[in-house]
Amino acid sequence: MSFSQRRQVQLAQGAADAAVAEGVPLHQAGRLADAEICYRRALALDAAHLEALHLLGLLAYQLERADLALPLIEQAIGVAADRPSYHLNHGAVLRALGQPEAAIAAWRQALALRRDYPEAWNNLGVALQALGQLDEATNCFECAVRLAPGYAEAHFNLGVAWQAARRPELAVTSYRAALAIQPAYVAARYNLGNALREGEQFEEAAAAYRAALALDPEHVDAQNNLGVALQALGDRDGAIACFARTIELQPDNPQAHTNLGHLLRDRGRFDEAMQAYRRALALNPDDTVAHSGLIFVLDHHEGATPADRLAERRAWDAQHARPLTVAAAARPHLNTPDPARKLRVGYVSGDFYYHSAAAGFVPVLLGHDRDQIEAVCYATLTKTDAQTARISQGVPLWRDVTALTDAAVAEQIRADGIDILVDLGGHSSSGRLGIFARRPAPIQVTAWGYITGTGLDAVDYLLADPVTVPPEAEHWYSERVAHLPSIVCYEPTTQVPDVVPPPMLDCGYVTFGSFNRATKLSDEALDLWARVVAAVPDARMLLKSPGRDDAENRARILAAFAARGVGSERIDILGQTNRYDHLAAYGQVDIQLDPFPHVGGATTFDGLLQGVPCVTLLGELIQGRLSASFLALLGLDDLIARTPDEYLAIAGRLAHDPARLAAERTTLRERLFASPLADTEAYTRSVEALYRRFWHAWCAARSHGPHRPHNHECPALTPDPSPTCGRGETGRWLPSHVCNTGGEG
Repeated sequence: MSFSQRRQVQLAQGAADAAVAEGVPLHQAGRLADAEICYRRALALDAAHLEALHLLGLLAYQLERADLALPLIEQAIGVAADRPSYHLNHGAVLRALGQPEAAIAAWRQALALRRDYPEAWNNLGVALQALGQLDEATNCFECAVRLAPGYAEAHFNLGVAWQAARRPELAVTSYRAALAIQPAYVAARYNLGNALREGEQFEEAAAAYRAALALDPEHVDAQNNLGVALQALGDRDGAIACFARTIELQPDNPQAHTNLGHLLRDRGRFDEAMQAYRRALALNPDDTVAHSGLIFVLDHHEGATPADRLAERRAWDAQHARPLTVAAAARPHLNTPDPARKLRVGYVSGDFYYHSAAAGFVPVLLGHDRDQIEAVCYATLTKTDAQTARISQGVPLWRDVTALTDAAVAEQIRADGIDILVDLGGHSSSGRLGIFARRPAPIQVTAWGYITGTGLDAVDYLLADPVTVPPEAEHWYSERVAHLPSIVCYEPTTQVPDVVPPPMLDCGYVTFGSFNRATKLSDEALDLWARVVAAVPDARMLLKSPGRDDAENRARILAAFAARGVGSERIDILGQTNRYDHLAAYGQVDIQLDPFPHVGGATTFDGLLQGVPCVTLLGELIQGRLSASFLALLGLDDLIARTPDEYLAIAGRLAHDPARLAAERTTLRERLFASPLADTEAYTRSVEALYRRFWHAWCAARSHGPHRPHNHECPALTPDPSPTCGRGETGRWLPSHVCNTGGEG
């Protein structure tokens, strides 16, 4: 090349360098179109100009044209493969093109060239976390913030990783570090709220959401989650306002409609709650939470018929479960069909803590004969406490599957070789019926937790008794009904207050009481209670529930009594307390009044434990027959009413019989402990016998060829006096299980 030619090349390169230098500040200022002109001018002068190629590729990526960016950056790397920044941006382009593994390789190459490259560590962490490699991703983010303490995005991403690892306290620290660097970081404010809420720091969570909304008033998720935090704080009015605002900002947000439905339900506004759930389902037909919420409301709605309740359950199955169940039928279970071998029984629940529902199933889980049954717990926890530790340490195998999808949990259950899988949540908030829809075990059962029937083809058996599900009611359940002598064996609190005499003996007037959660206080029940109190001179009513501070609930209660001429001075409403004080409060009550159509379960048992008899109205389905089962077991059949007028008469008669109240007070606890309700060993043996019969039936079916029992097509069981299963049982009175979804039942 001649001197003249070399000179021309140098001038062109210089002009190209100048064009790039002119484009960089424009690029940094966001003037991408102007920067592009400069870079293209540079390439016109020098087609192999590295920085022009690289920066034009970066600009194309920022314009969401990764397809154009890739050849430009790869051309630059082809000439200068030793530049870390080229590999950094190469990785970003590859990730945008859906090539995560190639992106990871690019970022690893950048780090091979420059180990102290915080941006490469950060980007590598993001990609690894997306692939589920959480531990390595966390290490990457920690490297990034160690190298660059002022790198707000890396602190933020480390917080995301800690949240994914269920370490909200560490996530809070990371988000706060990001906000110390960049106070207007909206995503960090929002995520800080989420982490604080996960750590049950609801006041601080609400403050974080409000700070995010101050920066971005139309942040829909922050608005919605502020409502969730306020609900946890008991500010239902504030929560409803938040969900309403969320819907105003985004009318097609199904989650906000679902959350609004929950609150309306808790206030007894069942018709409005159903409208909210149906709106959520119209927006997202696959919303299982909204659909189960609708079923839960129907269980409490006086106007809903058994046919309505079953139909909605079957609709849930058709929409969310049946296609999965059909697909699962193509995967035969490989469990060894040996009738005599030890069985692996899996229990799925989100209530493995001091929850009223857990009191009814913990004795079974911890009392199994380990030579016959290996219990495996699949915990989908939202809360843990000492009871969680006790259960996890007391069973042969404990799996925390909270963070796993239903599909992943089902695969784990298959891998574990579970023979019988037991649902302990049903359609309550702790239920995970999507796991059962995939039929990971050859035999599937619903029992104890929220046992009102699932409606799923994939669930074979429902554990009940002839009181809660008499023969004439079995057709209201899609599962085959299997009877135990007692469908629950309660484990009362180890420390309970002493039973005290009926308070009427000292004060001279009768105190009726209900400690059920507000959701169960239907308008019809409140009206009947008002009639009861009005009919007994000087009688008072004591209500106790977690919703005491809810002004709307209080107003609804007082208005119902006022309509029957009972003034507010005769009504006392207490709030939530610790367990011991909750039981002690029954010392202020002479007679329990059971709500309806969803009666008490754990609450009824608690009152009986403290010597307080209960008047109940017998319903048609399990949720309306629980208290009747308890009373019948204790020989208190005369306290079971068939009509509201009979309920009124029974309550009045009992109120005028202080001698009987005193006698019941002194003997009820002893009778309760002497009953099958408290004989944990005998009860657990009965459950195991029933499991064994289910297993024998499955093994027998397998010996006649491939068969998967479910619903009413499951194999008939050989008659056995106890436990019983199937049609044709006599309607003798037996105890029932406890049915609760949270709080003080």
